[in-house]
Amino acid sequence: MSAELDPALSIGEILMRITAHDTLTVKGSELTNAEVDNNFIILYETIKGIYLGSKLNTYIGATTYPENYIVLENDIAYLSLQDGNIGNTPGISGSELFWGLASIGDVIDFSFGSERTFSLANFESMKTQGLLKTGSFYLVGGFNFEGNINTVLLVQATGYSAVSKFATRDTGDCEILEIDLTDPSSANWKVVRVKYSQEILDLYVSGAYDVTTRTLTIDSSLTHKEKIIISVLDYDAGTTYGLDELAKDPSSGLVFKSLSAGNTGNPLNGSSWDFADVDEDNVGRVLIEIITGVSEVHPTQFEVEGDIAVKFIATPWGVSPEPSTGEIVNDFNSNIILEGIGVLELEVASTGALRKTRGSLLN
Repeated sequence: MSAELDPALSIGEILMRITAHDTLTVKGSELTNAEVDNNFIILYETIKGIYLGSKLNTYIGATTYPENYIVLENDIAYLSLQDGNIGNTPGISGSELFWGLASIGDVIDFSFGSERTFSLANFESMKTQGLLKTGSFYLVGGFNFEGNINTVLLVQATGYSAVSKFATRDTGDCEILEIDLTDPSSANWKVVRVKYSQEILDLYVSGAYDVTTRTLTIDSSLTHKEKIIISVLDYDAGTTYGLDELAKDPSSGLVFKSLSAGNTGNPLNGSSWDFADVDEDNVGRVLIEIITGVSEVHPTQFEVEGDIAVKFIATPWGVSPEPSTGEIVNDFNSNIILEGIGVLELEVASTGALRKTRGSLLN
């Protein structure tokens, strides 16, 4: 009966009784010892060829290794089990907390396209110490841009300390299309082109709109959206509306504001409701005079959903933000109305006001 291999044995500890082999033996019955040895040698040389052919770096005692880095020591591949791993020789007594045997999958993954994510600091340390593998891909986490977008980048090493290729990553808020990797410090890489996502912003559910001050507040989680679609939910007789909360007439698209708190079951054409713009046009539009929270990095597009109408109210050119709140006014030369279709693109001007940069199908 064939002896079972001790699973704790490493490749380097498998002793062979012969040193030459033919092709892998398969005959459908119990193999002779020589045939078993022959098969083991084939497997051993295949595995060892993968390890050595991957051109893993040899362990250096003075180098600091991050978690998930793989080195060769005595022709055996070891996987670093923790960050800041320095001076712990793999394979000797006491190294078990710092190094584990790397599987073939670990080696292939590390050498040809890692699925493991290295922190920005660890990746920078690997790059500085010349531990990158030319042609290998690395997932680098914790890259920050535009203030509060944190994402994972997929980059390819073009040398032991060089990175010049980048693969697209989708952050959820946006998709990075191009990045400048020329700066020696990974933290200073520059995002060149970005495709931002869009968000439907319901003015009732979000609480983003103040009908009294005509202010639309963009939450920080939406700052990096390319397009914000303004929406108002249809009136629901079973919903309890608070004072000044909005509802839309589903048949006409007109927007109403509640005139009292605890407003439940009262029809829109009754005394409990009035047009949202009753103090100005009185035609059922949403009025927006001030917008806060718009990105200062890229223009923000606004659309409206369905058949509602939103009127962006112009203010005199050159008006600065209100100093106590930092609110930004719509600094246009004329009022702009979006009615169900069309795009208004706004960006922050040097004065701190919002300027129209582009519009289509606008009234």
